Amino acid sequence: MDDQLNEMLTKAKEVYENAYAPYSNFAVGAVILTTEGQLYTGGNVENACYSMGQCAEASAIGHLVAKQGLARIKKVLI
Repeated sequence: MDDQLNEMLTKAKEVYENAYAPYSNFAVGAVILTTEGQLYTGGNVENACYSMGQCAEASAIGHLVAKQGLARIKKVLI
């Protein structure tokens, strides 16, 4: 496995620990790599109202937009 993929996997495992999944008990971590080489993470967030939850990928995209604005996504690891 290459260094970049190892770094992405490490970060996904870290953010996975912070996911909020009290209903499904299925925590998920996601990492986005932009074409500029920046990494952004996100974890799933559940809500008692099922449709109000947020998947890990959407959280990572929100993190990317909040920090960098729009960017081109090169890779996603979930």
